[in-house]
Amino acid sequence: MTITFNDYELFQLLQEHVQNTQPELLTDKKDRTLIIPDWIGSGYKRDIGLNHGLSLTLHQYHIEENFTFCSAAVQRNCFEFSFVLAAKTAGHKVSTNPSMVFMPQQVYFLKSALPADIYHAHAGQAFCAIDVHIKASSLMSMVEESNAKLPDDFQNMVSGNGIGHVLAPLQLTPHMQ
Repeated sequence: MTITFNDYELFQLLQEHVQNTQPELLTDKKDRTLIIPDWIGSGYKRDIGLNHGLSLTLHQYHIEENFTFCSAAVQRNCFEFSFVLAAKTAGHKVSTNPSMVFMPQQVYFLKSALPADIYHAHAGQAFCAIDVHIKASSLMSMVEESNAKLPDDFQNMVSGNGIGHVLAPLQLTPHMQ
């Protein structure tokens, strides 16, 4: 059996589950945790707001049911570095967009504008990742102030001249972990 959600439905489901079981996880607006219901699997997604245009999202879950997630196009005011630490099976998010299939032990840089997409998560998958969100203006300032030569693809994406929504992934090093 495959369960299908859109963005809003999944967010509502997780939020209602936490509200009914552990409402204290939603009281701090800068540190919110959504728990995966038992009938889907186990784990959580935690959003932590930091200072200076930074935020983190921690993902750690194990999926027990096949599900499809339909994501609408989104225009965010931030860029995202996604550090995929572990995935039980390769290609955690099997997407209709080949550049959005995340592999374990890789880091991805995602643009502030993301296209609509469909992801498929398969029963038995475990996933652990840390997403670092940097406000677009803050990242632009960091890039402009950097004395180091940054990769052209990265500079182009930050300046708005890049094509695509995700840069080619980099292998995580022990130092990154």
